[in-house]
Amino acid sequence: MKESNRQKKFGKLLQKELSEIFQREVLLEGAPMLTVTVVRATPDLRMARIFISVFPDDKGPAAILEVEKKNREIRHTLSQRIKTQVRYMPELNFFLDDTLIEVEKMEGLLGSIRIKPATEE
Repeated sequence: MKESNRQKKFGKLLQKELSEIFQREVLLEGAPMLTVTVVRATPDLRMARIFISVFPDDKGPAAILEVEKKNREIRHTLSQRIKTQVRYMPELNFFLDDTLIEVEKMEGLLGSIRIKPATEE
């Protein structure tokens, strides 16, 4: 189903605020770099799926587990920032965005394929 403009605006707001929270306030062990790539909200705006890209790639699963452990703290900090703009604070679900990893794999596969030029007859 296609997202409404309201969902898109809400997603952009959450993306901006969560990015700032991860940069300035919530510090993770090992300090990997987190980037909020996509936020998808339900039509009633009570639940949000947050996709996070992690650098370096090998710390991705551990970083997502750490973020999930701090979900309550993150949600509280977010609610303090956006409380005047929303009626309900959404439930936050964090997921690893592995799009860049998949792109690198595909580029590696395509780079290893050698295309033979067509011979003229």
